Amino acid sequence: MRKFIYLITLLFASLLCFAQSDFEEIEKVQVDTVCFKYKFQQGDLLIYRVESRDSIVFDDDIPLVRDRWERFIVKCDSVDKFGRFHLNLYFTDYSAVESKGEIKDVMRKSSPWINRKFYLVIDSVSNRIRSVAEDVTNAAVSPGGPYQPYLFFPFKQSCKVVNESWLVSSIDTLVENSFPPAIVEHSNLMRAEDKIDTLGYSCIKFRFIRTGEATYQMKSEQQSLQTNAIINSGGRLFISSKFFVPVHFFQTIEQKLRVYFDEDNYRVGKHFTNTYFTLEEFVRKNN
Repeated sequence: MRKFIYLITLLFASLLCFAQSDFEEIEKVQVDTVCFKYKFQQGDLLIYRVESRDSIVFDDDIPLVRDRWERFIVKCDSVDKFGRFHLNLYFTDYSAVESKGEIKDVMRKSSPWINRKFYLVIDSVSNRIRSVAEDVTNAAVSPGGPYQPYLFFPFKQSCKVVNESWLVSSIDTLVENSFPPAIVEHSNLMRAEDKIDTLGYSCIKFRFIRTGEATYQMKSEQQSLQTNAIINSGGRLFISSKFFVPVHFFQTIEQKLRVYFDEDNYRVGKHFTNTYFTLEEFVRKNN
């Protein structure tokens, strides 16, 4: 109980700091109700441009700074009799520019994670019913690491009064970030915000702050690696109020890492990431 009270206190304190951050001013609060939900249809195709900036440093080493660009493809294969959405997802078109100390602007154009497919089954409030990777033989990690921001996370509840807050806890298997997948256990304080027009869509939106712990473990005949992370993050999700699909997502995340090569051999580091998912194309068969 004492740990739970501490967590709630930390969440509310973080929310006050988050509310005062300079990445976007808080809109004037209005008394209104917004209903957050997804409503994919079979055959939906969504293409997102994903822009990220990473800063990674271990111990007293020189930080690695990287700007990344990808495309994220989401296809709705079917909607089952329970109203759950069967999604087919993958990343394409990777490029990055990296700098570390005196080494500047190194261009990267390939990643073992590109075109690796994974599948999610989610409900209307993005609870993960099932998550599975297509390739369960070859280990690989996304360019942003096993804990990078991911678009589909549970928000649990639907209709809220603008400025109303609610708590969400979840344990997610992040098949979209690595195989074997990382496991993240997180708690979120979410707050409904007023409607807004953006990117040609009328949107409902909420902001959140998140604390969590995550683990990633990879074993092979040649190598064994385990990573633990303490995660602090926050962001915003914009959902079309007409089509009920994600239009824009922003997340900033700080990962405090401990990477174990064996029980007595590990490194400590931090990984900071800002990521933007922006809907570039949306195709619905009966549009």
